[in-house]
Amino acid sequence: MRRRALVVDDEGQVREVLRRTLEAGNYECEEAGSGEEVLDILSRCAPDADASEAADPCSRAFNVILLDIAMPGMSGLDLVRRLRASDDATAIIMVTAFDEISCMREALELGADGYLVKPIQIRQLRMACEEAIERRRIESAFRSSAQAWPELASLFFHDIKNPISVARGYLSLLQMCPEAIDSADIVAAQEGCDHAINMIEEFMALDVMERQAVPVQTSRHRLPDIVQSVVDRWLPTAERMKKRIVLRSEPDLPFVRADEQLMRKAVSALLSGAVKHASTDSEVTVELSLAPGGREVVLSLTDNGPSVPPEYREALFDKMRQRELRNASVRRSQGLGLPFAMEACRQMGARLGVEDPPPDDGHASKTTRGCRFVVRVPVALQQTREKRLDKGCTECAVSESPLRGGACLARAKGMDALGVKGETDGRFSNA
Repeated sequence: MRRRALVVDDEGQVREVLRRTLEAGNYECEEAGSGEEVLDILSRCAPDADASEAADPCSRAFNVILLDIAMPGMSGLDLVRRLRASDDATAIIMVTAFDEISCMREALELGADGYLVKPIQIRQLRMACEEAIERRRIESAFRSSAQAWPELASLFFHDIKNPISVARGYLSLLQMCPEAIDSADIVAAQEGCDHAINMIEEFMALDVMERQAVPVQTSRHRLPDIVQSVVDRWLPTAERMKKRIVLRSEPDLPFVRADEQLMRKAVSALLSGAVKHASTDSEVTVELSLAPGGREVVLSLTDNGPSVPPEYREALFDKMRQRELRNASVRRSQGLGLPFAMEACRQMGARLGVEDPPPDDGHASKTTRGCRFVVRVPVALQQTREKRLDKGCTECAVSESPLRGGACLARAKGMDALGVKGETDGRFSNA
């Protein structure tokens, strides 16, 4: 079956050259001179309403759309946004002049499969079209058999495709036009790779934790140090997105008991979501404080993005309800960031929740109330095998109290009040 291509450019001569090149490669082509004309053509040859959503792309109106990025009226970027809102099966390749390359980052993030820089070589054009069509064909085949996969895997692979596509696009640009690449493009490609790797690691770590294949190893740590390292890592990304991260911490916070790597990944998952959903030129506030009573250190992350309706807050941390959130257009993490953070906190004896920030804290806007994630981490008790000299405190070997001031809380309230499970375990209940 001949493949079908739609060539979109406001210059008739360019359309003719591209069309003839593809027709010589056994493509059936149609032309359009504007974004509005493209929408009209697609509306006239839309697939039958009864057709499967995951139909093979060869049965669709077009297998690939070659799209000029700079056109009068509706731009190529606007058109990509419109097309991707309703069509994930058709490959889209942007055609751009050298001085328009700065727009390619946005095009890739909107869902374009690649781009070609004028003047275009024949072999390059045909190869780009074939590769883009094949990738979309594989994705469509996956969606058509998604019922044989866990629904969770389908959603996960959909999420992870975007950062990988962005990174791949920048690497392609580096290969094609190395003189057009600056340090910001290289950083963006690296961030795309890091984001994809993080999602894979969260997916695997969540599975390991749920199966309890590897026990969580907790020890004494300073939570501000862990949080600071995560904030330092996310600052360049936030700055590139024109957002700010503000970290505030009470002085002299006590040690907490946690798995350092697990806590770092959980905080990173929460911060990445806050940065993603915060509006441009706004700030994400990260705060650390001691809870009343001194038994927990409280970490809160607040942004001015969409709030989470109360009826969806439990689903936010449930990996099997992520598609429900997506269908309801409720904010969620990409991949399994929030379910991972919840399970990590649970296994470390910490508590994680989401709430609306106070209306006067500066994060609410005219359209959103903002969102605050709160992690409550139990304060660590240093335990030794030596018996306390204090009379009546021989059951536990508590040598440091969670209260600032050194009073023996175990002696005052008894071991049950602290929820200490044993000398070697050192984990706490949330009673």
